[in-house]
Amino acid sequence: MQWDRPKPELSSAASWNAPNRVEDLPNGIGGIVDGLERLKKDQVSGVKLIAHPQDAS
Repeated sequence: MQWDRPKPELSSAASWNAPNRVEDLPNGIGGIVDGLERLKKDQVSGVKLIAHPQDAS
């Protein structure tokens, strides 16, 4: 297998340039706990959960 030329199916794939989907979790530290519970229940797929622990509510 040679690696000197890029594979057309990889270099033109749109999925390589697609941004990650994100979801901001509300409630600061409490949002982390809620996000972990959702992960345990397999309710999260294809998205990054973003917590902001500095946001106290």
